[in-house]
Amino acid sequence: MRMWKGLIVLGLLLVGCSSDPPVNQATHDRAVSELRAEIHAARDLLKDQTAINTSLTEKNEELVAARAEDLKEIANLEEKLTALSQDMSDLRQTLIDNKSIREPIDPKKYYAGVLEKAVRVDWYSNSELAKCPLISEFEIKGKGPITVEIWFAAREDGIEDSVGNQLKIFVGGIWRHSLGLSSEIHGIGRFNRFLDNPWNSTHDPFTTAVYKGSYQIEGAWAQGYDIHRGYVVLSGGSNQWDGSGQGQLAPFCSSGSMNNNYVSGHLANIVDGSFIVAWHVD
Repeated sequence: MRMWKGLIVLGLLLVGCSSDPPVNQATHDRAVSELRAEIHAARDLLKDQTAINTSLTEKNEELVAARAEDLKEIANLEEKLTALSQDMSDLRQTLIDNKSIREPIDPKKYYAGVLEKAVRVDWYSNSELAKCPLISEFEIKGKGPITVEIWFAAREDGIEDSVGNQLKIFVGGIWRHSLGLSSEIHGIGRFNRFLDNPWNSTHDPFTTAVYKGSYQIEGAWAQGYDIHRGYVVLSGGSNQWDGSGQGQLAPFCSSGSMNNNYVSGHLANIVDGSFIVAWHVD
């Protein structure tokens, strides 16, 4: 606006020069100076606008470049998500295929052959195995020789001997004859150890073995006696009978329930729900 004002003033001065008396020199110089100032101001404004436009263009290019990088990163993330989704799908399929991981272990499936042949099977949870004394009894009068089997799974922590090597489980029989009561008792000297079992996972650095101990109570029967009761002492001990004349056992617990000879002393290693005592009639 100021520039146009200067031009108008200059025009008037020129017109005045042609028809009116001469314009004062000072007025002329002032008008010219104002016009020049307006022109310089306009040039400076143009420079500033050009600089602003250049800066905006640069910022826009930076934003475009940043957007391109963001799009590339998003594409990379989408590829990673796709790969992760595939990995999760593969893992799910692995869990489905590996039944020992996908499903809880069912001891009844593993012991199916034992359950099919046994006359009676006693199942013990770890809370029951904590009891001392603990005895499994079986009335076997008139049923002939019997065999008892003890099965369980135990984790071997590598600190001490395997559970099967430490247990002192006794198997016995009480029978009645014309002179009264007699008995026999024997320790299970050896437990067979099986590594091929569903509890022995490759994900555990320690081995979980299944142990089997057995004993046949046959001596008394072979001599023609009337076997009255078979028993297995899992924890503690037992006097041969309690004096009632009926062959009842008199169990006791010595040295505390944590005695390493007893099942109750190894609950930290025994797999809960895997312990059974199976009675077979031969």
